[in-house]
Amino acid sequence: MDRFVSVVIPTLNNEGTLAECLESIFSNDNPPKFEVIVVDGGSVDNTVKIAREYPIKLLYADKPQANQRNTAVEHATGNVIAFADSDVRVDRNWLSTLLRHFDDPTIAGVGGPNITPDDDPFWAKCFGTLMESSLGSAGVRNTVIYKNIREVNHNPPVNSAVRKNVFLEVGGFGEGYEPVEDVVLDAKIKRKNYKLIYDPDMIVLHHRRKTLSGFAKQLFLYGRGRASVFLKHPKSLPFTYFCTAAFTLGTILSLPLYILIHPLQPIIIYGWIAYLLFIVIASIYTAIKKRRFVLFLILPFLAIYEHFTLGLGFIMGIVKPFKGA
Repeated sequence: MDRFVSVVIPTLNNEGTLAECLESIFSNDNPPKFEVIVVDGGSVDNTVKIAREYPIKLLYADKPQANQRNTAVEHATGNVIAFADSDVRVDRNWLSTLLRHFDDPTIAGVGGPNITPDDDPFWAKCFGTLMESSLGSAGVRNTVIYKNIREVNHNPPVNSAVRKNVFLEVGGFGEGYEPVEDVVLDAKIKRKNYKLIYDPDMIVLHHRRKTLSGFAKQLFLYGRGRASVFLKHPKSLPFTYFCTAAFTLGTILSLPLYILIHPLQPIIIYGWIAYLLFIVIASIYTAIKKRRFVLFLILPFLAIYEHFTLGLGFIMGIVKPFKGA
């Protein structure tokens, strides 16, 4: 069966990155038949003007991105839908790489790594390094980088592709769960016993958040979103999210418990010592691996900040889930 790929890119005020994203797609080597659909959520900058400079199909849909992507798929010609964010640069073989898995009818989707670009600002590269490491990702699919092709439970739409018929069969992205609507989609796909594949050769470079406040907001929303999805799709949640929630609760309660319940004092002290040792050792390992020793001074603080913020979001999601849950 001939494959036709519809590449879906949601946008909202992305004038700084959209051109390089589109250039990277249209510069792919030996591409299959494909189209690019840019669906804009109401940009007030030059995003739409930039999009019109390329041979794309331009649509308009109200944000959030779940609605934008679902709208784009309704207008897509392709039998394979590829998703990319407007702040990525795709690999030169991205289109041909993502297609090679769809000869297997049991495979519904494929995704790959999203890697921090070398030209990102300093703090963005620090955030990216943390999230790509075991210290920050703890095996969670969104930013972890595997070396081999493997089956996974989730492929984030910053870099993924799915059969159109399967996408429509399960009802598309879960609206009301933003920013984890993609987790809902993949949970529904897995419940139909389809496979999702990770391919390390399906690469995109993905710009990270540039400020600590932006990074914190992203983490909090992810934590809250994953908890909201967990309430409806329990098997979709990695165990590590419970660990971050436990860490956040422990951080909040450790001082009053230390003061009020003396028998718990050794447990609290040794617990903190063990956690901090893990943070320091993992930071040293990551700094050596990246050959950027300044990371050893930064990653321990960022990691603690990340674990606490993600855990706080998860707790909030249990107490007050998103409306889709």
